[in-house]
Amino acid sequence: RALAAEGPPLVEATRMDSRTQAEVQHARRLARNVKAIRLREEQPEASGEGRPPLPSLLEARRARSAARGFLLLSVGLSLVSLLMAAEETPARFPFPLDAIGRRLESLFDPLPPELRIPPSSPPAPPLPPPRPPGLPPPSPPTPPQPPPAPPTPPPSPPPPPPRPPPPPRPPPPPLPSPPPSPLPPSPRNPPPRYRTPCEKCDQCQGLLADPRFIFRRMWGSQAWRQWKIGTGLAGSCFEWQRDSPGTWQSAQAYFMDTLLGKHCQTNWYEGNGGDLGRQDHFPTFEGPAPALLGFDEAIDHYCHAAGGHGGHARACISASLNILSLYGTRLPYNICRNFEWQVCAAKGLVPGQGGKGIIFSKAPKDLEFEGSPRLGQCSGYSQVDCVGEDGYATDSIFFLEVCLFSAICSNRQDLFRLRSGDEWECDLDEGAYWDLIEKLRTPPVGAWQRP
Repeated sequence: RALAAEGPPLVEATRMDSRTQAEVQHARRLARNVKAIRLREEQPEASGEGRPPLPSLLEARRARSAARGFLLLSVGLSLVSLLMAAEETPARFPFPLDAIGRRLESLFDPLPPELRIPPSSPPAPPLPPPRPPGLPPPSPPTPPQPPPAPPTPPPSPPPPPPRPPPPPRPPPPPLPSPPPSPLPPSPRNPPPRYRTPCEKCDQCQGLLADPRFIFRRMWGSQAWRQWKIGTGLAGSCFEWQRDSPGTWQSAQAYFMDTLLGKHCQTNWYEGNGGDLGRQDHFPTFEGPAPALLGFDEAIDHYCHAAGGHGGHARACISASLNILSLYGTRLPYNICRNFEWQVCAAKGLVPGQGGKGIIFSKAPKDLEFEGSPRLGQCSGYSQVDCVGEDGYATDSIFFLEVCLFSAICSNRQDLFRLRSGDEWECDLDEGAYWDLIEKLRTPPVGAWQRP
């Protein structure tokens, strides 16, 4: 009404066309946006300043999508190579291709709708300026002309005709064949070992494992006495020191020291008469003295036949043969000392042995373990009354010595192929040694039974 009161000129001046009104509305919207931005700057709490801005979330999602894109590219290349291989050899390609495709589709993780950015559209061309009235309409733009075609090159001259191939050369004369070389002689096959079953080896294993047999009772703590039933390991020689029978030691310490040869450098003739029986004396041999085992009478016969002279021990020493001959009280004889001496002989560590040679004056293959009157009886030499179940004698010791070698030597079958006087070396097997120890640690039980 105020504009109408001023008159028609003012009303005419205030009239605006539709384009001007749109510009005014756009300016008002910009002003409201500026006001809202200023309000957020003045009140940071209300604007959610502690949360990460939207551009940071968008950049993180874009980085993750880019990483997955690289991963997808590498997987795609691998899949292409696999598909090519599957086309060439389909029978050797067992992978399910449909499952691989579904797995690849699951790798896509599209952005949620609220974080998606609409594709940027090209800016609208600016509006043409208003034309003054009376001007003719503009002519349409001339379409671009295609570029002129390049000039056609002149035709190339034809290639020259190929040269004829050179004539073939004559083949060289054949070289004379060398004379045939003599064939080497075929090597001899070594004699078979361990092919036949060893019956006596199995007998020894069974007798050593039987806690009721005489072999288990012979490990008593006292010299020439049996291991008493019901005394446990304390009744054996395993748990008493060798040079101090009243001092306790662990059985494991004895077995370890024996395997390592800790006491091999011992005068194994201690207790004999004269200088030979002194603790710090070692016998003198004219040459290497292999260890000799057997029954007492067989040892005496073998040593005298080999040129020895004198009594039991001195005859063997003069014949350069090593025997076990302990008779003293400081280091008394028992089966623990006997086993130490055997392991030392197997390792070649008996003083004066000069190698690992072992000789049997009685062939082990000739021993009869079933029904022998010399096994488990008071047969041979003994320092105590071995009648009944109290002691043992030297004949039973030789049977036990053969079975102990059969238990700890890997070449046990060769042991029972020897003849009297054959020299033999024991291939000491530590695993078999500890298997034997597990059997020996079990105390004797029940009444003694003959094999």
